[in-house]
Amino acid sequence: GLLGDGNNEPYDDFRLPNGKICESVSEFGNAYRLARSCPSVQAPEHSHHQLHAALPPACDKVFGGTSPLRPLNLFLDISPFRQACIHACSGDSPEALHQACDLARGYTALAVTGLLPAVLPEVCVQCRDADKPKSIGDTYELKLPNKQADIVVTFETTKVNEKNYKELLVPLVSQVVDSLKSKRITDIKVYLVGITSKYPYPIIYDTDMKLKNPKVQFDDESRYQRTPKVTTGNDFIDSRARFLANLYDMLRIKFGLSNVMGGYDSVFDLPLRAGAVKHAFTLIGEPCDELFFFSDLVYEVAYDTLLENMGFTLSTIAITPELKIGKGKDSAQIVGYSEHSVIMLGDKKNGKGSEDLRSTLKKEADGCTDLVEKIGGLVFSSTNFQKLDDARKKQFIQTAGSAVTHDMLRESRVQECTCGYVDPFRARSLCFPKDKKEVARRRK
Repeated sequence: GLLGDGNNEPYDDFRLPNGKICESVSEFGNAYRLARSCPSVQAPEHSHHQLHAALPPACDKVFGGTSPLRPLNLFLDISPFRQACIHACSGDSPEALHQACDLARGYTALAVTGLLPAVLPEVCVQCRDADKPKSIGDTYELKLPNKQADIVVTFETTKVNEKNYKELLVPLVSQVVDSLKSKRITDIKVYLVGITSKYPYPIIYDTDMKLKNPKVQFDDESRYQRTPKVTTGNDFIDSRARFLANLYDMLRIKFGLSNVMGGYDSVFDLPLRAGAVKHAFTLIGEPCDELFFFSDLVYEVAYDTLLENMGFTLSTIAITPELKIGKGKDSAQIVGYSEHSVIMLGDKKNGKGSEDLRSTLKKEADGCTDLVEKIGGLVFSSTNFQKLDDARKKQFIQTAGSAVTHDMLRESRVQECTCGYVDPFRARSLCFPKDKKEVARRRK
């Protein structure tokens, strides 16, 4: 067929539908017309002199002497792509440049698979995550908050998470979306991401802003993948095999190399907008093992830096067994907490009393919630939520939604950004906070 027969024999590539082999490109192509009524076409010329002919303007920008792909010709023949560009493109129109860049992507992909340092030419990539398209190397400032918000909703696909997803997470996201709209932030994008122990990458769902459409599945028994145990019938061998498998699983979890952690790390590859305020929800249904000190420190520094530079805020919904609090407060009324405050049912804002209350909070150590606290996030108690009646559950969601919205909008900041490559094929705004300050509260 048109794609050849895969036998690595060039002589029979032009095999006609009747089994005969021809030598003419035109005859070969016309033989595969969808209908005989289609007119025959003449194949473009393939001649040696085209390898040295002047390139059309669009091709010159992509494959010419100033292109970053040109030096790679010493290691990977560029002539087939150059010749294809001559056939496909003429002039300097946007359509011609688009076709030339498509060919450049093919050459770049081939070079990358050969471990060559290839990147697409600058004319083929733009940063489209700012207020308008930016070229590689452009610098610009963005002010936050404006009218844009990006919300990333991640949930672990364990069976125990299904109830909290439907009853708590979905209404909470809807509450935050409505709250942002009431504050004139109307350009909102929501990303729904499943985190599974089956794969070291996330599951991305198509969704609306209030998570009503996606059909998600909760079929994982645990948030950690376990090495299958080998049974030979020999007690000595089986016991040693179990020991090694358990040791391998423990080290993988303690060093943060589990599939779940890989899924969370990939969330930062989502096409988030540089000019949007950003918030990430995570839903965790079981306790998390603590990492080794060094691994925990690396994750804390890395996440803290990323969240700060991207203007990200974070909250997690998790089980909180044995949660206790002092000053005569009822621990069952705790909605959530951060490193510096406690959110009680019905709270409108976090004040000095909330900070004082935080010093009396006692909780069990947990690798996930402890990390969220350290990087400035909020922790909401799904344990307390499930103990409430329907009326108080609604109040819980309103209180949590208010806390998230306040966290997203509490700072006014100026981001200094540069458009740069994030991989050989894509560009993104790389931003750092230039100035930030607390938003003044309105007095009634």
